[in-house]
Amino acid sequence: WLNNVLSSRGHVRRELTQSDLRLGWNETVFNGLAGRFSDSEIRTLQQQGEVSYIQHDTLLHTNALVVQLNAVWGLSRMSSGATSLPLGSDPASFGFQYTFDDSGGSGVDIYVLDTGIRATHQDFSGRVNFLQSFGAGVPGVDINGHGTHVSGIAIGSVFGIAKSATINMIKCMDDAGAGFTSDIVSAINLAATTAASSSRPAIVSMSLGGPANQVIDDAVLNAVNNLNIPFVVAAGNEGLDASTSSPARLGGAGGNPGVITVGATTIDDTFATFSNTGVNVDLLAPGQDVLSCGVDNDAALKNLSGTSMATPHVAGIAALIMGTEGKLSPADLKQRILSRTVSGVVGGINTATSNILANSGAV
Repeated sequence: WLNNVLSSRGHVRRELTQSDLRLGWNETVFNGLAGRFSDSEIRTLQQQGEVSYIQHDTLLHTNALVVQLNAVWGLSRMSSGATSLPLGSDPASFGFQYTFDDSGGSGVDIYVLDTGIRATHQDFSGRVNFLQSFGAGVPGVDINGHGTHVSGIAIGSVFGIAKSATINMIKCMDDAGAGFTSDIVSAINLAATTAASSSRPAIVSMSLGGPANQVIDDAVLNAVNNLNIPFVVAAGNEGLDASTSSPARLGGAGGNPGVITVGATTIDDTFATFSNTGVNVDLLAPGQDVLSCGVDNDAALKNLSGTSMATPHVAGIAALIMGTEGKLSPADLKQRILSRTVSGVVGGINTATSNILANSGAV
């Protein structure tokens, strides 16, 4: 059949004994064939009524789970599903277990918009690119420590969710942790356009925010809607409704399908009292007393609290998903993240805020 069809359209006949064709599959399993075909041959075959579809012979990989035995509590909670950590657990301990897919987010870029990064920190293993600085502060250097800390939660070898992903850092917050709207928009623009021009899957992580700001909101929305770049953003630390904060107010079930707003929890699965609340919060993640990388030296660690810390847990989960599934649309990625969550396990949460805890999907 194949030779008859191809030769009748002017293509060269194939000798089965000298070709790469694979035939003879049991038709009850799969009625088809495989081989190398030119573009013109594929167009000819697509026109045949007997052909339902043609698909590339794609490469699949084995999947294995890895268990980290010296994990901090936030990582462990992201892979323990509906099971809370033991009562009275110490947030300073390295005695927790974290289970994750061995791909570790390999090939995925996380664009972090923050105070910079200590790229030489041993926990990053060289998986850091510094793109540009906007605004005040020492260019290219993380004096504040916030950017290094959140990056460690996202990709650190010890502290990170996605241990094979890459950080692309853009410094848009000064050495005191503040940044002008114009500098943050410049960072959003650089992150989104760079990610859109790359073939690599990417997420933008924003552990920053402030009062409602239409300029910031529009920049994020345009990046999501026009360039198909997903954003993970902090809910804010004012203990208020997230609808009062940008870009946090873009999230939620009624918000943009490509923006994920993250609130914070404690080690005992209690809603963090500082975390913003309400219908614009999509899900929750560890955010109080979180250990990660410090900036005093290349082995430094630091304990910080905030929805800033919760956000990179979810950005890391996004990287894990795209590390195994490839590039996804912002809306599809958000739904994949939400599909892995566990419900009803967080205490002390108001009824307006979804009781949904992020989960890596490993268990």
